[in-house]
Amino acid sequence: MFSQTPYDVQIITEANDTLNGTMKVETKFRFKGFVLPSSFNRKVNYTDENGKKTKISAINIHQLNFKDKTGTFRNFVHLQGENGLLVEEMYNNQVKWYKNYYSNRYDYDNVEDIFFDKTGKEFKSGMLSVKKKVLRRLTKDNSEIKSFIKKNKMTDEMTLEVLKMYESKL
Repeated sequence: MFSQTPYDVQIITEANDTLNGTMKVETKFRFKGFVLPSSFNRKVNYTDENGKKTKISAINIHQLNFKDKTGTFRNFVHLQGENGLLVEEMYNNQVKWYKNYYSNRYDYDNVEDIFFDKTGKEFKSGMLSVKKKVLRRLTKDNSEIKSFIKKNKMTDEMTLEVLKMYESKL
């Protein structure tokens, strides 16, 4: 079960225009505030400050920012090569980390983690590849980091820690 929830949003278009308004986002009915990013990663149902409604294709969006109901700042970007979808930017430094959300036929989103090393080489984890294995490949099996990955569950917080450890060794 889903409901449509309005969120204040800032959109920076590919033409470098900044739009402030609201967008409608699907949320889980039973879990208030649980945003389903797949409901807007292809197109955004945007309402400007004057009440004018527009559908904006993700391919025309450079960046989209909003704060979800838990107070978490969410930043989505148009990542070239991801079929024109908006992906959530999790970390952007020498190493980059994005999350691509896509829906299934049930009531939740699947997530694909996309990493880029400092040379721009892409590493993906998703349904068929385990995040721990992908992180070991990304970090080139550095023994200290490999041990850290093995000992810890790769939550978002631990994944971020691995990326920071890896960058400190670059």
